[in-house]
Amino acid sequence: QWQCSCDDSFSKRTTSGGLVDATAFQPDAKLGSPEYLQTLSKQLGLNLTLANPNGYLNWHRPTPLQLFSGNLPHQVTGFDPVCNQPDVFQSHDAWFRDSLTSQDCRTPPRERALAFCLANLLPDFGQAQRVHESSPNNFGLSAALQRLFGKERYQASQFSPTIPCGQPIPHHGNEISINLEDQHCLEDESLDFVVS
Repeated sequence: QWQCSCDDSFSKRTTSGGLVDATAFQPDAKLGSPEYLQTLSKQLGLNLTLANPNGYLNWHRPTPLQLFSGNLPHQVTGFDPVCNQPDVFQSHDAWFRDSLTSQDCRTPPRERALAFCLANLLPDFGQAQRVHESSPNNFGLSAALQRLFGKERYQASQFSPTIPCGQPIPHHGNEISINLEDQHCLEDESLDFVVS
């Protein structure tokens, strides 16, 4: 059974059932600073560290409360909203967030959750005229979005520091280079929908 709830409070449920209030973060705290990471780690119940000086985050494997405690491999039958069909979900790893994939569509839980939310919260999203997806893969939700919107309405991107913003990436189909932190090559209000 899927449950999806959205509101304007910037709050998210943690594994312990408490609320994380993103408004408690200092607005002038530099993203990736030790102070910001310490506050974020504490409120999310995760151990976040900088993986390197460039600011990429690295977080450690989940705590025992976040892991499946039953027998592995685990298998359950359900409905995959990405492929819009019943499917079997199986995992050989106790970390279901990444490993409980559907057999036919190969979708991980986060893709299924996003597809479910799109279909139920934004039922008209298929009518979007311009859709951008950063760092897509070639299966699951990315493939479904590519089929739904076609080349005319769907734009995929990767980041390549050697290719200027908005320019095609060689040998990557129709993907262009976009740095999500600096999207100056995109016109304001030129996208109806962004998947990141």
